[in-house]
Amino acid sequence: MADIPPKAILLFSGGLDSILAANLLKEQGIEVTALHCTTPFTGDSSPRFRERMRRVFGINNLIIKDLSPEFLPLLYDPPRGLGSQMNPCIDCKILFLKAAREAMDKTGASFIATGEVVGQRPFSQRREAMELIEREAGVKGILLRPLSARLLPPTIPEEEGIVDRERLLEIQGRGRKPQLELARRYGLKEIPSPAGGCLLTDPGYCRRLKAIMPILSTPPSPKEMELLNLLKVGRHFGLEGNSILVVARNRAEAEWLVKLERGTKLSAAGVNGVLLNGGEGIEKPILTKAAEILARYVRGVEGRCTVEYEDGMERGGRLDVVPMPPEEVE
Repeated sequence: MADIPPKAILLFSGGLDSILAANLLKEQGIEVTALHCTTPFTGDSSPRFRERMRRVFGINNLIIKDLSPEFLPLLYDPPRGLGSQMNPCIDCKILFLKAAREAMDKTGASFIATGEVVGQRPFSQRREAMELIEREAGVKGILLRPLSARLLPPTIPEEEGIVDRERLLEIQGRGRKPQLELARRYGLKEIPSPAGGCLLTDPGYCRRLKAIMPILSTPPSPKEMELLNLLKVGRHFGLEGNSILVVARNRAEAEWLVKLERGTKLSAAGVNGVLLNGGEGIEKPILTKAAEILARYVRGVEGRCTVEYEDGMERGGRLDVVPMPPEEVE
């Protein structure tokens, strides 16, 4: 009877480092199950992502887990602070590793791995931060970082001979040259962008998120999750009374806005928008100002413009407005 290969859960971002970590483990005969965690701000749960990982990078065993309910409270009260913007990187990594520990227990894996590189990220990949994360996540001793393993204390799988430490690496810092050389060695025909991709590190996105948080529950309810997705599209304008106007930039965004279950829909000559607030209704002066802003993006309009509106109760009407001057919109 053939020996059963050892198993590992790889916390998988989809970026180059995690793909390389998978290859380093597989070439030692380890069966790798990739765990891809998603939140409203990071990750990809689309079938296209799954298929690309399988076809291009050989990631055949892929689990996608939505951690939004557990993650969202961290926006309001991150126990270990934020990075440069609204990114609770340390608490996020602890949360993801706890999910990996659960997956490890369910699949019978021997250890957890990540594509982390010592010193690559200033907030969460400093040595002291990495030690804190593995301790708080309950994975001390069973968390292997193949790309930097020889710079770190030996883990249990190394000590037990499940993994050959001498075949692991000692990459550190923010440079990418060693990873690119390794990618060529493995014959990777596509080089994915550096992972991370967290919207909470984007200053523009964070400005929009801060504007919308007053009209959300704490933390957001499942029905309000679509409002977080709304932050990824359109032009955003903060108005009085915690009101927010989003104006679509193209047809695809317009179709998405129309399907929203919340807010007052506005339209004029093919330009669509939605006006949101946290109260029972939107006052007429705010609605008028939103219409003036939306009219600004109607092409070829001269003088006044008619903007139609309709709220979730199917109450609506028309406003005859003068488009707001560009300098006021800006």
